[in-house]
Amino acid sequence: PVLRFGMQSTTNCTNPNPYDLIFAGTEVGKLFIGNARNQVGRVTDIPEAKLPANDKGSIVTHFDMALSLGMLMSMSLDHETPIWLENNMRVTLDVKLLVGNYQTSRSFKQKCGMRWKMVFPAASRSGPMSCADSFDELTLAPIGASHSNTMAFPADNTAGSDLDKATKQKDISLGVGMALAYTLGLSLLVLGVALSLRARRRRRSVKPTSAQVD
Repeated sequence: PVLRFGMQSTTNCTNPNPYDLIFAGTEVGKLFIGNARNQVGRVTDIPEAKLPANDKGSIVTHFDMALSLGMLMSMSLDHETPIWLENNMRVTLDVKLLVGNYQTSRSFKQKCGMRWKMVFPAASRSGPMSCADSFDELTLAPIGASHSNTMAFPADNTAGSDLDKATKQKDISLGVGMALAYTLGLSLLVLGVALSLRARRRRRSVKPTSAQVD
């Protein structure tokens, strides 16, 4: 007999970049259990999540797994079992320009893990999720850990050429906006001076008239 579980995990994320990041699942990822990393399930869905610029947000991961009776029997009630999963996502850089937005996307893959514990008869508990570039780099916090399950996405995790393009687009937009504002201000100044001079000329061209009475 096999016992199937449907679970979800919410990971709090920090976006230290000056532009929004949008994440969404792209393909099914594998799910493993135990120190031997035996495959027992898959990541089924990662709904689209937006991380505002220089702010925090959350990414929700849905996954399911099937455990045999033998696996369940091998798990002690007091034992925290490591769970490993593949997160396959698309990350979109959303840069707000003076007029409109500039967006560029690329694939984004991370190895994630957390500690999991069965609470019989049909419940479970899990610890905070951690993510890294490989399973070997992960350090899984125990269940009930007080620290938040936060992972940051620094600029190095996005394509350098995409960052350059986004930065240039933003700089160009700001530069054009400043140039337009400067040009408009100068034009208004010149127009004001011209109107003032024209008004003075009109006043000078008007001569007083007198009437003679016989």
